[in-house]
Amino acid sequence: MIRGESSFKKIKSHLGRGEWEQVIDICKQEIATDPNGVDFYPYLARAYAQQGQIALAISAYRKTLGTRINQAEIYAELGLLHSKQQDSRQAVWHYKQALKLNPDWAELQYNLAVVLHQMGNWQEAIVPIIKRLKSSPTMNQHISIWAYFTIKKENWKRRSLPISRQLSSSLI
Repeated sequence: MIRGESSFKKIKSHLGRGEWEQVIDICKQEIATDPNGVDFYPYLARAYAQQGQIALAISAYRKTLGTRINQAEIYAELGLLHSKQQDSRQAVWHYKQALKLNPDWAELQYNLAVVLHQMGNWQEAIVPIIKRLKSSPTMNQHISIWAYFTIKKENWKRRSLPISRQLSSSLI
């Protein structure tokens, strides 16, 4: 059996049962044995995040940046964690990094648009929405996304006409 393989099986089993402390313990043991073994950091980060230890989760994910681990997923997870911390600028930056690596990731385009909208940046929030609608333009997605933005904004009447023109002209 390859070193760490049994640990991965145990981790996956504990993750499935929501046993975050056990996941953390196994990951810490494996990392102590081989500090360069980055494969355990995403599991460690996920367990920390599930426990609400967001700063520790971010720290664990950062240790995987620049490694062979899927960087788009790492940046996406960092974006989600920074969103949970209400650190919108960091969330946006990480989402954009992930989208550079995987530009067709529709859910991430939506997440980016939501954070930009929360920051009050309507013009920039429209860009990922347009990309998402172009990649999978179903009416239900269009309606749900548009409803979210218009309902959430207090002065939606003033802004909805120019933005709807921008959306419709971009989709044609």
